[in-house]
Amino acid sequence: MEGIKAIPLFASPLISLQVEENTDELIEYPYEFTKCSADCQTYSTDNQILRKFPKIKKILLSYFIKIAEDIFKYDQTFKISTSWVTKTKDTSSQVHRHKNSFYSGVYYFEDYPNDSGELEFKNPLTAYWDYYVVPKQYNAMNMLSYGERPKKNKLVFFPSYLEHRVADNNHIGRRSLAFNIVPIGEYGSGDSSYNTSWLSK
Repeated sequence: MEGIKAIPLFASPLISLQVEENTDELIEYPYEFTKCSADCQTYSTDNQILRKFPKIKKILLSYFIKIAEDIFKYDQTFKISTSWVTKTKDTSSQVHRHKNSFYSGVYYFEDYPNDSGELEFKNPLTAYWDYYVVPKQYNAMNMLSYGERPKKNKLVFFPSYLEHRVADNNHIGRRSLAFNIVPIGEYGSGDSSYNTSWLSK
């Protein structure tokens, strides 16, 4: 039909790309992990693990800054706040989202078999649907969830409010690096403005 324009209003932009730089030092590092949780997912005891990898931290952040400038048109300074390595055994993880964060990232730093669980995102708008009509085919405008399959050197950025999980995973010891990003300096406007330097005054 001519003259029809469909606009995906108020999108939750998910960005996926391949990191070109070598990050193999992440593979051999002797991480210390928490005990297995109810969903059998463990986390590095250090929640600022990228401090041990300053070069890689700079690389990952530089990709987000480039995206923020070119795609989102943000003229803002950002930093990585928390960062940790997760290890998921032969199970899925609980659905969760990240608080006190603007954008989050997941980096896949090793090789993954085909049975490694996807990073699955839940549609945040379903809570506002008064009717649920099942489509003949799912797409970005009607899907309930979306999955990104792990691949070595894949980097995924997503808004921190998006609920997500590791989907059904048959790969014992599936590891990935997760991190959060926050704006620093001055941002906002008017009575909704803020400057992180105020904290030191």
